[in-house]
Amino acid sequence: MVIHEAPSTLEPIDLHRHSLTEQVYDAIRDAIVSKALPPGIRLSEAALAEKFGVSKTPVREALLRLGAVGLVESEASGTRVVTPSRDRIRHAYEVRGGHEFTAARLAAARAGRREVATLQRVAEQSVVSAEAGDALGFREFDARFHRGVAGAASNPLLTQLVENSFSLTWALRRRDVPVTGDSIDCARQHVSIAGAIREHEAQRASMEMLAHIEKVMNMVLDALKDEAQTAV
Repeated sequence: MVIHEAPSTLEPIDLHRHSLTEQVYDAIRDAIVSKALPPGIRLSEAALAEKFGVSKTPVREALLRLGAVGLVESEASGTRVVTPSRDRIRHAYEVRGGHEFTAARLAAARAGRREVATLQRVAEQSVVSAEAGDALGFREFDARFHRGVAGAASNPLLTQLVENSFSLTWALRRRDVPVTGDSIDCARQHVSIAGAIREHEAQRASMEMLAHIEKVMNMVLDALKDEAQTAV
């Protein structure tokens, strides 16, 4: 169904906060994840700008970034929110695996003592959160760990690619497969990867990171399959 106006559930943006484009980007991304902007909806710059109480410029910039990430796509009829797709999720994780494989390898070669200590601490905190059943805490430390590895690679271009691919898998997973598998095992893999980076074992760090991303991908795809079967 084509909808030309943004849903009324969208809230105006706080104009006094930093980086208006970033705020609009976050707001649209969160609305996609929550399905306040449902899959397949056509997005109007003018309607979104009116709902957020901003000009069309930050909305246009945010949509361009969302397009680069992969959460919206351009068609002849306009810009639309991407629809659920098993292939889309698989492709997103495959791209993310390639980027993070390289990030882990470079981090093992380049990370300083402070970065290594931070990665180790964050990885261990992800285990604590997972074992406590704290899903929100685990997600926070999971994101901090992967972004930390990317930052430790000391390659700004790669860091941005990792950020985009992480953001895409995170959003698609939260929207399309809200329940998945064992976060404890994933968190323990964080600790092992952090250890390889600490010991400057580039090959082990990169291979363990790739195996980690592939494990999560398969876990998400299995959950997607189970959810589809339950809906039948």
